[in-house]
Amino acid sequence: MAAELRKAGIAAIFASDLLRAAQTAAVAARVLGLPPAVLDPCLRERGMGPSQCVTYGEATARTGRSLDAAGWVELAGLPGVEDDDTVPARLLAAFADIAAGIPGGRALAASHGSAMAALVRGLPGAWAPVLGNGAVLRLRGAATDWRMA
Repeated sequence: MAAELRKAGIAAIFASDLLRAAQTAAVAARVLGLPPAVLDPCLRERGMGPSQCVTYGEATARTGRSLDAAGWVELAGLPGVEDDDTVPARLLAAFADIAAGIPGGRALAASHGSAMAALVRGLPGAWAPVLGNGAVLRLRGAATDWRMA
């Protein structure tokens, strides 16, 4: 991946301020010889409201909702839980700010799988991906017109 990133002409690195994405961005900056990543809370994972940073057992106790067949707590409609429209809008706004700061340049943004999958589902011609750790998505665009590259 390092060789691919070097060829990409990355001018700047941005990352969620959450630990895993920030660590990934720190490694990329070191490999590319760039300054440390700009940490941006707008690149964070989906907001999970009362289930943020807790175990499934704690989430069920906090929400009064039980686990579904897949082992998830149904969170839709709970205060503080971001929906599938809010997450992409937040990420697109962050990407527009990043693009405005490096006109004609390329940036690397380290974010989170669930948030990025929600974003991609809303892009023209996109699919519904399952994104694992270390997945690479290439987006091209500016302002509100983003597409898979």
